[in-house]
Amino acid sequence: HGNGEPYLAMAFYDFHKDGLFEYSIRDNEALIDYVNYSTGAIHIPSQLGGLPVTRIGKEAFYVSAYTSITLPNTLTTLDDHAFSWCRRITQITLPAETVSIGRNPFYSCSALESIHVEAGNPNYCHIDGVLYDRAATTLITYPEGRTETVFEIPDSVTAIAEDAFGHNSGLQSVIIPDTVTRFPD
Repeated sequence: HGNGEPYLAMAFYDFHKDGLFEYSIRDNEALIDYVNYSTGAIHIPSQLGGLPVTRIGKEAFYVSAYTSITLPNTLTTLDDHAFSWCRRITQITLPAETVSIGRNPFYSCSALESIHVEAGNPNYCHIDGVLYDRAATTLITYPEGRTETVFEIPDSVTAIAEDAFGHNSGLQSVIIPDTVTRFPD
């Protein structure tokens, strides 16, 4: 600037709309920022604007009434609370390419009974519909729509992620093995 004040660089992104999807373009990839409210099943396309859909942004599906969501195999990232308050989905499958998950992307999805991860995913796995890191040492998300009143954490788990049990109201007790040494704040 020359006047002694620091120069603040800002990133400007190109925002677009395609049907139900509002998305931005960053690094030649489409990032879904918002999905218009609708009901029924939704299939997220693998491309928007001719670019691969790689990310679903923070709260992009906030309070949607979709009953089924199919994720594209191009998806690499789910931001914090990407599907928060989607109270009608009962199961979801993460593609093998999904390598980054923010803070509980399924927060307050009260009907969600199971989360599955496609084979070959390098960072995540599921055991009986519960989401873990690949080595099953961190419990990431226990689906809120499960009907068990007691859940026993596997002995392989050493850490529990923040919001892992979210708004789950059905659980009455969680059996935590001695192997768990890291708990969320």
